Amino acid sequence: MHSKTRSIVSLLLLCAVLPLSAQFINRDQLKNDQGYQNYSGRNYENYAIQFNKRKIYDNFGNFLVDGLSVYDLGEVQDPVDGASTAMKSKYYNLWFNNLVIGNDQYGGFTSRVMLGEAIRTKFTSLTLDKARFNGIRWDGATNKYRGSVLASRISDPVRIAFDAVNLPNAVQRTRDWTTYLMGGHFETDLGDVLTVGATYLNQHQLHSSINSSESSTKGDVASAVPRVIFMRVKDDSPADLSGPIVYTLPKVMINGKEHAMKNINGRSPDRNRTNLNNPIQYWVFYDASSPANFEIDNILYTFGAQPRTSGGVTVTDIHTSYAQYAAEFGRNSVPQFPLEMRGRKSITFAFVMPYGVSDVKFSFLLSNDYLLEAAHDFVLNADKYPAETPAINHYDSNATAIPTPFFTAERATGNVQDGSNKKWVTYSYGLNSGMSVYGMNMKFSWNGFDIEGELNTSTTFRKYPLLAAPHVEQNGIAYYLRGTKSIGRLTLGGEIYKIEPDYTTSLNLYTLENSYYSQLSTERTILYIPPDQGSTLNSLVNPEVILPGGAYYSMVDDNDDNDRWEDGFYFYNATASLYSNNTDVLHPDPREVHPYNLGYRQNINELSGFTDIIRKPDTGIFPGKDKDRDGIPDDDRNSNGLPDYIESFMTYYSDPPSFEAGDDWNNNGVIDEQENDIYPDYPYEPDIKGHHYFGVLDAAKNLAFSVGTIEQEAIARGGRNAINYLKGTYSIANPRFGGVSLYYTVKRVYDNIQNNGFQFAINEQNNPTPVYYTDPLLYRNSLAHTLYLGTKYQQIPNLTIENNVRYESNTQYQVGTPTLDEARLGILINEQFPGVRTSIGLVNKIDYVYSTLSNRLSFRPQFKIRTLKIVTTNTFDDGTQGTTINTNVQTIIPIFRVDYRLTDNTELHFGVQGTELFGLTDGLLYKSRDLRTGLTDYNASTTAASLTNKSQYSGYNIVIDFGVNFTTTHYLNLPETPTFNPLIKSSLIYFSIFAGY
Repeated sequence: MHSKTRSIVSLLLLCAVLPLSAQFINRDQLKNDQGYQNYSGRNYENYAIQFNKRKIYDNFGNFLVDGLSVYDLGEVQDPVDGASTAMKSKYYNLWFNNLVIGNDQYGGFTSRVMLGEAIRTKFTSLTLDKARFNGIRWDGATNKYRGSVLASRISDPVRIAFDAVNLPNAVQRTRDWTTYLMGGHFETDLGDVLTVGATYLNQHQLHSSINSSESSTKGDVASAVPRVIFMRVKDDSPADLSGPIVYTLPKVMINGKEHAMKNINGRSPDRNRTNLNNPIQYWVFYDASSPANFEIDNILYTFGAQPRTSGGVTVTDIHTSYAQYAAEFGRNSVPQFPLEMRGRKSITFAFVMPYGVSDVKFSFLLSNDYLLEAAHDFVLNADKYPAETPAINHYDSNATAIPTPFFTAERATGNVQDGSNKKWVTYSYGLNSGMSVYGMNMKFSWNGFDIEGELNTSTTFRKYPLLAAPHVEQNGIAYYLRGTKSIGRLTLGGEIYKIEPDYTTSLNLYTLENSYYSQLSTERTILYIPPDQGSTLNSLVNPEVILPGGAYYSMVDDNDDNDRWEDGFYFYNATASLYSNNTDVLHPDPREVHPYNLGYRQNINELSGFTDIIRKPDTGIFPGKDKDRDGIPDDDRNSNGLPDYIESFMTYYSDPPSFEAGDDWNNNGVIDEQENDIYPDYPYEPDIKGHHYFGVLDAAKNLAFSVGTIEQEAIARGGRNAINYLKGTYSIANPRFGGVSLYYTVKRVYDNIQNNGFQFAINEQNNPTPVYYTDPLLYRNSLAHTLYLGTKYQQIPNLTIENNVRYESNTQYQVGTPTLDEARLGILINEQFPGVRTSIGLVNKIDYVYSTLSNRLSFRPQFKIRTLKIVTTNTFDDGTQGTTINTNVQTIIPIFRVDYRLTDNTELHFGVQGTELFGLTDGLLYKSRDLRTGLTDYNASTTAASLTNKSQYSGYNIVIDFGVNFTTTHYLNLPETPTFNPLIKSSLIYFSIFAGY
């Protein structure tokens, strides 16, 4: 009895201690059901539909936030579980517009961390300048100190279009081979006169599936063990009449010892002799009857191609094979040395590498302007040679291999043509794995002195494709120092600069997982596709969808118009076919562009197609043609992709670049501020050193005179640009009387450095591939005068008269010993006849406006004449003279416009550009005349009408514009054919709605 009583008492005591709910075994308790709740006095929180929150903790168990993951970047280095993972959720785009910012401050210190798709990031002009940095950036600053640190997985950082609509919950990319960019910049002020800064930047390839102790910022080399190494010698200046000379067979040193060699042209390697105990077997690819280079991608990198017969051997284009090398390229006998390669001719030595090679050096006895390039193919994808003999070995003639692209190995200094630089050129073979840039910069301002400069060094790391191989370094230096001193109205200034050919801010490497995506079609051929924000490509799960190949990561953009898009985003055309305009910094010659090189576009073709970016602000490349910085080129105000000077009515307000004037210090015929090249936008052109000294006198208001001297030398390319110049400018404008603009230069020039580039022909935004032009070198030895005079008269109300003239006289002095026979054969290279090249461009126009009905109705007659004539007169070697009319064109443009304001919101526009006046006369037609040949002469007439309404709707300014346009064009001297009618009639009907605010 006492025991039972004690049990009951104990139970009651326990109930008093524990919560009552703990006593029951019911589902309400398990679900933590709180029963009825009344919301009359508190807010109700709806269920999360998109923002699926969860409690997030750090790796120490600390609570961070009740939210979700927006971005995640992780790098695990481990031989078993190694992987690089980058993830961006859809909220990164939808909620934050691809930009997330965190900030903090303490005392006088401020800090900001940014993650974004397109962060404008510049350290210095010679180290880092990106319009669209994709990654993480941290900035910190005090009143005296400021600095930035950045990091990015630049090999596929995951790009999400700003206007993406359909996105998965997250975009994740997991890779085994990745490339990272990291670095920082620091600046401090010393007093109020001097600012000094320091920069460090590094790019390196990382292999996740190795021990972390085996990696460094020098980078991990692609585990593509060479089977055959190709060393190609060709002309570094193919446009001249000389070429590099190869004096004998090269020498090969393997693992520190020179090896004998054995030629196997026409044969495959001997199975029993492909080892380090026997001579190195090699082919020589050289065809004396053909100027073509040996290109690895002649054997197109395509899967599943049909077999074909080549040289009597059946070949299937699945990678490359010994049979192809023996029968297709190495079928000729070894040529006799010495041997000279001119133009596009080249010679390639292909060396079979046996197992056991960990270091190989090649030595060539060369002279003149040589370019040595290197590549290899591989069948073994491993960090080291296998302990046991694998199924596929380097002696296996049935195996097919994967080739790498050719990389520049060594270049001659200058354009030597007399053999005076004959020497043994040695190259230690390897693939690039990483690079670093170290730099200092300064700005100084005191007592009229303004000085700034940079000094930087770059180091590129490469190694033989084995994990244990040592790194080899290649260094380059770049610097500039420029400054001015003001003395009253006089300013004295100068600049010295040098950018060595080995200085680079880019990493050009071969990777086993290229960021330029590909996928296999149903026919088992490879389709090249740009990055897709909706896909989750995982190299560890689906390795076949990511090709090995070349990758190019630049830290200084080619962004000649300095807008928000690097130039490559817009016009580099990565098409899987030979395309004349498909060039880039690595392949400036369109003849060297092949589908195999498409991988190099991985960092410049983002998510917009060519048709998608038409009419987008800033997407075109218009250096010097957007002076009002509105994102629209000044010669395409209606943003339809056509330059205004070829459009009806708009042509009255716009003229081609040949009628403009400005500084052209590289003498390629393009105004410097309108230059569009394909090189990184360093402050000075790559591969050049020189100086420039000048004085500027502000003689009076708006009147200035300059005198200066420029001396430049192309280091590796060879060539010289020497200029002594005098320049004068004057401008005055008055809204009542008009204005005068005057520009004049005279320069004595010696320039044989080619400065090639891109210029739009006719279409601009509709054709996103400008025409690649070659500098004609018209100033090899010249005295050139350039005069531009523009006048505007507005003293009579409503009347505007403009007259502009651009005149250039280029007196060309003799260069070399040119002959008429050479000129007729088209082999006049690096020579010129004495003579004078004269260019004159005239623009005359008059515009009058008559208004009535309280300015609701206006009549506007306009008349314009545009004339361009270029003539060259030469004195030939036989004493005779010849005159060539290069260009002689004239355009006559009569226009009559009527504008009527129907209401405060609606206007009616009518216009005629060229008219026969009801058939009475053709004197008022639009006339285009080629006064040199007359072949393309035509008359035209355009009639247009439009109705425009401007109103407001839902807080937006709405513009409705619709109209018609009828044009008749009659070619006067072109005969009618079954496929061409010289009388062309066209019409346009349009209806457009625009919204703004």
